[in-house]
Amino acid sequence: KEIKDGDWVKITSKIGEMITKANVTQGIHPEVIAISNHAGHWAWGVYATQYETAVFKAESDVKLKWWKENGSHVNNIIEVKGDPIAGTMCWFDTVVKIEKIGVRH
Repeated sequence: KEIKDGDWVKITSKIGEMITKANVTQGIHPEVIAISNHAGHWAWGVYATQYETAVFKAESDVKLKWWKENGSHVNNIIEVKGDPIAGTMCWFDTVVKIEKIGVRH
C-alpha cells in the first residue's frame, strides 16, 4: 500500500471510519494494523482535557502527557460485540480497509 511512517491514513470498518497517522514497524504483520485502545481517547477529566487547573498543575507527571498529539480513538470503528463464552469485548476481530490519504508536513 506504500504507506510510510507519518503518512495520514483513513481506516474504515463496516460501522465507521477514522483518520490517523501511520507508525510503520516490523513488529506488526503487513496484513494487520494495531491501534492501542488506550490512546487518543475523548477527554473526560481535568487531567485528560489538559485544563490549567490546580489539580492539573499538581500532577507530578503532567509534562509526560502525550495523548493530545499521539493516538486515535478507536470506538468509531470497533463494533460493540462480546465474546460468547467469556463475555469480554472482542477487540481483535475487526476487519478494516486502510488507505493512504496524505503525508506529514
